[in-house]
Amino acid sequence: MRVIVFSDSHKCYRSVEKIVQNNIQEKIFIFCGDGESDIELLCENYPDKVFLSVKGNTDSNRRLPEFGVFEIGGHRIFYTHGDKLYAGITNELIIEQARFNSCDIALFGHTHQRYNKVEGGIYLFNPGSCACPRDGKEPCYGYIDIEKTGVFFAHVKL
Repeated sequence: MRVIVFSDSHKCYRSVEKIVQNNIQEKIFIFCGDGESDIELLCENYPDKVFLSVKGNTDSNRRLPEFGVFEIGGHRIFYTHGDKLYAGITNELIIEQARFNSCDIALFGHTHQRYNKVEGGIYLFNPGSCACPRDGKEPCYGYIDIEKTGVFFAHVKL
């Protein structure tokens, strides 16, 4: 099973639509915040897809949650934007919240930088920014493959 993960589009709908088009066969997409209008438009244009989304620090939609939990293939995924959990400064609060919610995978955005490590027994993954990266690399997104043999994370250049 594959889950597409992206974040920080900041009103660059062209980027998020390209992600969906490049992964049109996939059903589940997780957006880690900062681009609520882009996600609203994706939901309208692709009603057959599942878009799980959280509020970023530049989003104003009060209905969006600060975090979400999703279960797939025997794994629980915690996803958040990360600003309220000090992403970019420390990963401790993200790990703590993942554990509190019985999750073994934690996804976050906010830093606009790719990240992929296991810390404290939790898979931590930041897809980077699909519109305005801050790590000197191209805009990107990521995916998670969940198989019986394990979990695999990868970044994909847009």
